[in-house]
Amino acid sequence: VIYWIAPDKGYAPLRVELNSLDGTILDSTEVEVENYSGIWLPVKSVYQRKNEKGEVTEEQKLSVEILSVNKPLPDSVFHPEGFDVEINTDVDIADNPYHERFFWNGKDIQGTSGMIYGEERKRPNLSLNVRLFFIITGLFMISVACFWKYLERRRNRTD
Repeated sequence: VIYWIAPDKGYAPLRVELNSLDGTILDSTEVEVENYSGIWLPVKSVYQRKNEKGEVTEEQKLSVEILSVNKPLPDSVFHPEGFDVEINTDVDIADNPYHERFFWNGKDIQGTSGMIYGEERKRPNLSLNVRLFFIITGLFMISVACFWKYLERRRNRTD
């Protein structure tokens, strides 16, 4: 990999090449940068992939329109509303602790369970669960005791 760095442009990389062992350029990216408030930012980029004969097999061009630098952004910029995301579009949440699928419902990021991402999930009442456990365990123990008595009476009748 070879980098062309421009010290006079904030050490911005202006070109990057990936070469084969014989020196043939396989991938290259050229970047055009402009100065915004003392910060050199990329405004145009051209990526090319070439085969061993040097023929371009893939090319991607990118232009960036910089509207402002170092100014506050509204929260909507970081929310699907700001991107005009279609309703029911899947939303990938990195390190999803809920292990469910999320999608954009037009207002919120919603899980298939109905929960809204970012809201605290309602947790079950553990004390109710503990009480139910003891009630069920108690009923089971009483059933076992009754069945045991029934078997003893039956055994005593046959003797």
